[in-house]
Amino acid sequence: MILNFPLPYLYCDIIVVDYKGKHEKARLFCVKTPESVHPDKKQNIPIWKVASDYTAIRLTGKSINLEFEGRRRGNHGHLLAYIIIDADNFNLELVRKKLILFYTKYELSQKYDKEFREVEQYARKIMGISYYPLYSY
Repeated sequence: MILNFPLPYLYCDIIVVDYKGKHEKARLFCVKTPESVHPDKKQNIPIWKVASDYTAIRLTGKSINLEFEGRRRGNHGHLLAYIIIDADNFNLELVRKKLILFYTKYELSQKYDKEFREVEQYARKIMGISYYPLYSY
């Protein structure tokens, strides 16, 4: 599928995709961002706006695939997926670039858990990220 923003693009960790002929919300599996576009501006965290902008720039007009693991839908009916772009896991890319958090509150990744933990440790140790403990594990 090719993403052509501006679809009703939401957050860095929730995007809108054309899935089986319908526009569907897809939540990036195993990652999380706090609010970046909340109506109450005091709740927004600037780095997450950067992550949202990066996601839009990186994915606009690109051919992507959704990779599913476990259940296909979350509690709110969103698709739960890894975004695969240029044969790379975009979810991991966002964690590696310290733009988004590794998040396992609802489910662990069976396929990419080791890689998520490695890139998170890299972000914590090398990049000096201090906000990870709020959302991981």
